[in-house]
Amino acid sequence: MKIIDRRRYESLANVLALCIEHRAELEQTPLGKELVAQLDTRVSAAGASFNQQSDGRTSAHVATRDRRRAVKRLRRTVDATLRVGRALDRKAGVQRDLPRLRDGNHRQLMADATAIHDALEGHADALAANRLPLDDLSQQIADVETAIRAQGAARETHVAARETAEDELRAAALAADALEPLFFRAMGNNSYAIAQWKNARRIGPRRVQMPAPAQPAPAAAAEPTPMKTA
Repeated sequence: MKIIDRRRYESLANVLALCIEHRAELEQTPLGKELVAQLDTRVSAAGASFNQQSDGRTSAHVATRDRRRAVKRLRRTVDATLRVGRALDRKAGVQRDLPRLRDGNHRQLMADATAIHDALEGHADALAANRLPLDDLSQQIADVETAIRAQGAARETHVAARETAEDELRAAALAADALEPLFFRAMGNNSYAIAQWKNARRIGPRRVQMPAPAQPAPAAAAEPTPMKTA
């Protein structure tokens, strides 16, 4: 959540709390009742979207970690499989150029791993006997694909939730703008409630209240002058 969005949400939530406190006065007009309901709905929806945004961000972190681990495991397995496969080719008297394992992105790694897997299918039994079964390689390729998809989905959830929250905050602000004159008229001479509204609508860090100026210390009373005796 952006800092400005969090502040906007807190401001509107405070406005909503004030409206609920004075619901009876505001709902004496049809529009007041409708706007309070709109504000309540929009603020609640924004809060839910912020929670989804947080969940998406957490899921993205987890998916990124899982992706890195899956890629690291796959690269180790492919490297070992390729080296043992070359040894098996030499043992069988086979001369060929096996696919290379290149330094590239994760999609490139998956493509190289798949090509190496397919090229060494003739050594499947021998690789399995040497604790490098091709089925494990296939599973690790699939694990990287799953991690990539999970990371993308988490990022999409995060972005979509952020956009939804921003839309809900804009709608809530419009409802609060329309409610303001109705609130002021409903409060009449209640200057404290009106001051609460204005403070709730202000977006930003709280102002630091300046301490009241120190009152000067009262002057000390003059000591009486002793009387002289003749």
